[in-house]
Amino acid sequence: MIRDGQPFKMSKRKGDFVTISDFLNVVSVDAARYFFLMRRLSSHFDFDISLAVKQSDENPVYYVQYAHARTCSLIKHGLERGFTEEDIMAASPALLKEPEELDVIITIAEFPSMLSMWPATLNPTG
Repeated sequence: MIRDGQPFKMSKRKGDFVTISDFLNVVSVDAARYFFLMRRLSSHFDFDISLAVKQSDENPVYYVQYAHARTCSLIKHGLERGFTEEDIMAASPALLKEPEELDVIITIAEFPSMLSMWPATLNPTG
């Protein structure tokens, strides 16, 4: 773990450790999920607590939350303009042509399986 640019080394023997409960009192569950899922389990990972709690565009979770809010807004506007939920669900991914668009769709499609790998003790939805 890193806090304010400095490594925070834990030691059970010295009593210097952070429980997951204490950790989630500082870092939101959304931020914890994102930071843990953005790396492979086999890779080394330094969790930057200061970055995870930042309320700015420096925090990568900001972009995920912004994308979610933007998507909800687009759906709301579509419904207000007469589209039905069925219309929205029937939207064709075949209309997406750019590599970046396809990458986003592939990542979204993989998301449910990533969540299923999440430890049940950290998953508030069970």
